[in-house]
Amino acid sequence: MTNGHTEITVGTESVRLVLPTSFALLSDVVAASQRNQSRAFAAALGLCWSGKGQPRARLSGYSYDVMAYGGAVLDELHARGVSYAEQLAAGAVAWSLCADAILTEREVVEAEGFTEGAVASTG
Repeated sequence: MTNGHTEITVGTESVRLVLPTSFALLSDVVAASQRNQSRAFAAALGLCWSGKGQPRARLSGYSYDVMAYGGAVLDELHARGVSYAEQLAAGAVAWSLCADAILTEREVVEAEGFTEGAVASTG
């Protein structure tokens, strides 16, 4: 990361990743990885992609559907000839930027070690 931005290559495009300003949107993208990692990664890539070659898919309004948006980005990049593996690798970089922006290192470690168990009784 340099000057607050990350440069990656996706297909034939040199891509500058810039975080969205909405905390809510960042948290939706991070949480979406629990449901469908490839769509969450693609959504992060589309949302962070700045400049030339940016996916045409749009996520707008107050009815943000990160899963649908991620699917649209996957489809668009596939149609451009970007391999699935390359999409996932680029998306993982973008998703990590989003996660780093909202989670502390401790929270990431705790989330990685989380396993569902018995819920403590409150009464």
